[in-house]
Amino acid sequence: MKTGSSFKIRKETLTDQIAILIREAIVNGEFTPGTMISLRELSQKWKVSRTPLREAARKIEAEGLIVSVPRKGFMVKMFSAEEVKEIYIIRESLEILAVKLACKNISTKELEKVEKIHNKIKALLKEYRTPNDLNIKTIQKLNRLFHFSIYKASKNKHLVDLISNLWDRSSTMIYCILSTPYRLKNTVKEHSEILKNLKNKDEIGVERALKKHLQISEDILLKYINKNKDCIR
Repeated sequence: MKTGSSFKIRKETLTDQIAILIREAIVNGEFTPGTMISLRELSQKWKVSRTPLREAARKIEAEGLIVSVPRKGFMVKMFSAEEVKEIYIIRESLEILAVKLACKNISTKELEKVEKIHNKIKALLKEYRTPNDLNIKTIQKLNRLFHFSIYKASKNKHLVDLISNLWDRSSTMIYCILSTPYRLKNTVKEHSEILKNLKNKDEIGVERALKKHLQISEDILLKYINKNKDCIR
């Protein structure tokens, strides 16, 4: 490997760039669980050949966001009820551990950052008159930032990495949760409860608040799955 001033960091390949676009489209709800992804249409839309598209799709498939359907192409993964339950058992254990550690280790500056994000979400919700006007993409980013600003305050990088990988793997479900009627307003209330207990360094209280928050999200997904059973593969 060359070193010194002549060394250049390798830039993202075309395949990597396309993978990012596909991943974002899934997370943002452009491709919802159970829908087929047409590589032909994406090829025309993004003006790229099928080869890097297929390579990018395989990359996203390896991440668990899409699945290959014989003779049809790729479909955005639709989790079964059993898979959702398994994921939330793990999420609950890891994320509760992270918030309890954050109660012990969070700094004043970090706490202020969490509160600032929380207030920004509240302000965004007040700007819109109907749910259809909401920019779910922006809310999703802020929601993740809210949670991970807390988890990072645990000062346990390995724990945060595990939680992050799990969030990435199940990101096809996030849009389903946040786009549910009244969910955003209730999410803000639940975030307020988490933040209040975090400020008070109340480990029992923050555990209770986060557990309730996760259980409600799990229930929403299980109801969604029950209504869309034909899409599950």
